[in-house]
Amino acid sequence: MNLLTIRSHKNRRLAPRHALNVPMCLRIRRGSQHAEEIVVSQNLSLRGVLFRTDLQVRTGAMVDLLVEMPEAVTEVPSAKWLCMGHVVRVAAAGAQLEVAVQFDFYEVSQSEKLHFAVGAGVRGLLASQMRQ
Repeated sequence: MNLLTIRSHKNRRLAPRHALNVPMCLRIRRGSQHAEEIVVSQNLSLRGVLFRTDLQVRTGAMVDLLVEMPEAVTEVPSAKWLCMGHVVRVAAAGAQLEVAVQFDFYEVSQSEKLHFAVGAGVRGLLASQMRQ
């Protein structure tokens, strides 16, 4: 077994996970329909998040998360992030589902208020918020 093999068995993660309970707005994209819920992270990293939800979600589903990303994760002052990603794992956790999401893309905003918007050519933040 070489050093690379040993390392991959111990920890294959590219970014450290932080056991932080951070509230987030979750949006599951389903064609023209969207389901939204406030969820709380169980752990969070620069590359993904683990949380529990009451919403029905499947592996591979595309999701958006609005989150105030803590300084403990980014090592810079906290900021509001719009994270777009996909579900990589779903497991039963009592009456809820435990969901792991890998971030595919994110936008950082210093705007005071972030919210989802839908319209012609708009997915995610309003254009005025993205300039701030």
